Amino acid sequence: MLFYYCKLITCPSLARKYLHRLRGFTKLKIQTQGSSAKKQAVTTITYLHSWSKIQAEITARRILVLKPRRKSFQGYIKEKKQQSRGKEPWHMPSLISGGPALAKA
Repeated sequence: MLFYYCKLITCPSLARKYLHRLRGFTKLKIQTQGSSAKKQAVTTITYLHSWSKIQAEITARRILVLKPRRKSFQGYIKEKKQQSRGKEPWHMPSLISGGPALAKA
């Protein structure tokens, strides 16, 4: 297999570079198959799992705390809409309704 890669690469410096990388990958593969690497992977997975559970609890608590506030805010918005139904909107000038600006003219 190594011969095949070297045959494809015509530049000797690239061939040396790829050979060095291949050796590094084989060393890495051998190290990851060891028991210490497996133990480390298991501990990191358990830590990640516990952190995700903690984050889920935090978001659930936040939602529970914010629900009453949302309901009161929605009620506030409904009250404001009901109050403003009788008034003209802020973007419509009083000239249209014949307000005080027409009385001066």
